[in-house]
Amino acid sequence: MARCYLITKITIYIISCQFSNDVQSKLARCYLITKTTIYSTFCQFSNDVESITAKFLQLIGTIKRTIFRKVRTETILKIYNTLVLPASLYGSENWTLTALHRRRIEAAEMKLLRPLADYTFYDNKTNDYIRHELRITGILDKIDEYRWNWFQHLQRMPQNRVPLKSYYDRPQGRRTIGRPKKRWRVQL
Repeated sequence: MARCYLITKITIYIISCQFSNDVQSKLARCYLITKTTIYSTFCQFSNDVESITAKFLQLIGTIKRTIFRKVRTETILKIYNTLVLPASLYGSENWTLTALHRRRIEAAEMKLLRPLADYTFYDNKTNDYIRHELRITGILDKIDEYRWNWFQHLQRMPQNRVPLKSYYDRPQGRRTIGRPKKRWRVQL
């Protein structure tokens, strides 16, 4: 089952303003340098973290292609925090992330943040250092926070609610051969 969301059309006008010291001219002359429109859709497949990471990378690529060196860093971070993160973290409180998923999500995030801070991979700056410099919370920290908030919400639910029953439910019968599947409750 797939859920598709349309991130609203964003039109960004980049304006260059020249201020004059004339007494007669109290208005600034502003020139339109470029007009950029970002259209983006985000599809979420049920419990498929790989496809969500791929769509997250597409959104980051759209930002880098269209407005990356044309607007200020703060503006790009606002677009990232208000449009890209909420769309890509929808339903993340129920994800079961493996170590591979966590590495890929963090790498996708750093594909935008590292060039935004004017660092390359060879500058040997850690991801935490770059996030601290840009004053941004990491995407994995947000996922963990969403998961913790959902767990707290589960604890407050009445006993007859379905999410609480499914949390405490234990499967019956024999499990399959091999390593046990990673469970959501283990990741808290």
